Amino acid sequence: QAGQRIADPASLNGNGLLANIVLFDVDLKSLNNITNDIRLNGSLPFAGGSLAVTGGFYASRQDIKSDWLWTSSVQTVADNGRSELVDVRTAAGVPVTQNGVPGYSASFFGNCCRRSYDLDYTTYAPFAQLGLELGRFNIDGSLRYDFGRARGSVAGSDLGAAFGSGITTFDINGDGVISAAERQVAVIPNARSPLDYNYDYLSYSGGVNFRLTDSTALFGRYSRGGRANADRLLFGPSINTATGGLTDQGAAVDFVRQLEGGFKFRQGGVSLYATGFWARTEEQNFEATTQRFFNREYDAKGVEIEGRIARGPFSLSAGGTYTDAEITRDVLNPGVEGNRPRRQAKFIYQATPQVDFDRVTIGANVIGTTDSYAQDNNVLKMPGYTQVNAFVSIRPADNVTVSVNGNNLFDVKGITEAEEGAIPTNGIVRARSITGRTISAAVRFGF
Repeated sequence: QAGQRIADPASLNGNGLLANIVLFDVDLKSLNNITNDIRLNGSLPFAGGSLAVTGGFYASRQDIKSDWLWTSSVQTVADNGRSELVDVRTAAGVPVTQNGVPGYSASFFGNCCRRSYDLDYTTYAPFAQLGLELGRFNIDGSLRYDFGRARGSVAGSDLGAAFGSGITTFDINGDGVISAAERQVAVIPNARSPLDYNYDYLSYSGGVNFRLTDSTALFGRYSRGGRANADRLLFGPSINTATGGLTDQGAAVDFVRQLEGGFKFRQGGVSLYATGFWARTEEQNFEATTQRFFNREYDAKGVEIEGRIARGPFSLSAGGTYTDAEITRDVLNPGVEGNRPRRQAKFIYQATPQVDFDRVTIGANVIGTTDSYAQDNNVLKMPGYTQVNAFVSIRPADNVTVSVNGNNLFDVKGITEAEEGAIPTNGIVRARSITGRTISAAVRFGF
């Protein structure tokens, strides 16, 4: 419909809506990686029991070479899969867009995030584990020492004024006239910032399982593990743009500390597991859509119960987790301390009933969650939902299986995340839902 005037904008597509779209186009030049995990396992008698020994060495190398490219557009909102680009003019008839494009950049994000990454991350880690089986006790412990390095360079206007603004004027269509959109052309500045730092950390875990009877046991475990941060640290306060080193040595690694303990029961086709847990988690991260950096800690405590019962052809597996989580520390945004983390429901659950006959299996899978907050300010809630899936599998002959699977049978709209922390004045919240109802069928032949 190029060139046609929208005479009645209020009735456009039956909803009168236009959308400001930002296309995030990532050019992945290389995500090459190589990983090597060498280990030796053995066991030997020890103090009337058995001692299992594992030792090894882990090594990996990961490239992150990519460019972040953006273009903005104004489009119709349509439910027929035919959203169209729309040109906008001022009341005086001056074009605001060029073929529906207001800027060849992230115009609606403040022209941010035009970036180039050329990075290499290397990690080495020796590790060892001991497991002792002695009477009613099973005791194990493990150590792992990670050390690595980050090398490379980045470019982008988000580095600061010294590295270039990243916005220029360019005649995109080559017609000799510079339009409003062509005054908002994002480029990746030539000036690059180095990345050059090393890191190391120790992970460990220890646990014990005590068998009360042949069908019951108690267990406990304490662990500390780490995750080395990578490209999400860049363009933020943790990296010195002049040297490529860390301004905060603690930013290189986020740690998780967890204590758990519980009870196990298994007998005659019935099993039950109950686990109480406490965890403290660190996070340093970056969110592109909101331009926010995170430097915070969380505490979470709760209980997880899962079990299974099987009687003849019928079986039921089910489980649920209650989590009480809190943001305990936020360096950059102390106002959210004490709040529940975004998208963290208090209770999640699942159940799978199933009937198995000789050549036919029929079952369902139910997954559910209670409500959770859209953002860390704890204002806007995303409602809980229950998703029901079902499956049928028929074996008409040996080595032949016909199956039909239904996903989200009741076509539930389950909101999993939302950008806004409160309903804005325009009443529009950007959100994402689980996939609607889908049905699939398959035939499998075995040889």
